[in-house]
Amino acid sequence: MRIYKVIAEIDWVVNFKKEFNINNVQFYSEESKMYAKVEFQETDFRNAQFKSFNLFQSACGALSHLERYIIKFRIVRVHEIDSMGEKQIPIQNITASRHIEKEIDTEVLNKAKEIQNLASKYPVLSQYLDFMLYSDYYTWITLYKVYELINRDVGNVKNIGWITKKQRDRFTNTANNPAASGFGSRHAVSSTEPPSEPMDIDEAADFIKGLVDKWLNYYQQKED
Repeated sequence: MRIYKVIAEIDWVVNFKKEFNINNVQFYSEESKMYAKVEFQETDFRNAQFKSFNLFQSACGALSHLERYIIKFRIVRVHEIDSMGEKQIPIQNITASRHIEKEIDTEVLNKAKEIQNLASKYPVLSQYLDFMLYSDYYTWITLYKVYELINRDVGNVKNIGWITKKQRDRFTNTANNPAASGFGSRHAVSSTEPPSEPMDIDEAADFIKGLVDKWLNYYQQKED
């Protein structure tokens, strides 16, 4: 096993005065740029690169769930550390997307750590954080994928009391009907009438976030 330090450049419109850490992913600024770094043992630099990508992805995905903005990160350096010092290794270009626009307080950081810990134990939550990194997350198609993911995982979310029938029908009927959701609809045509009270995309995002919060709490209770 070898020791590696991996650094990612963060494209993040955020105001913070000091560095912070989310489960060993350290965020910091240097010469007016933002970075994140991790350090760990791994068998070779390629595995180190991809392991670090997953760590950056889950940390940024957790923050993005909490803040509802997009962050971009790009791995820029991989260093191998030994008794002689650090040696930089050429890397493949790996990128992902996210963006946040407000100062990150302690409560949010603690919640992000909690989400990242849960995702490390439950692959289905890690899959959700992957969705959070899609540039088209806030669209009917991707929001509906999250809805389907939760339904498949815990069963019918209406039947277990997480949402009402009216909420479900407004969301699904709007998402599936181009007369309600336009070109962003999941379907090009629909044989049914659009809902009398369609959701707009912001309300749909709030609806899914509320559902995800219940889902995360469901898994947190398993840990308590």
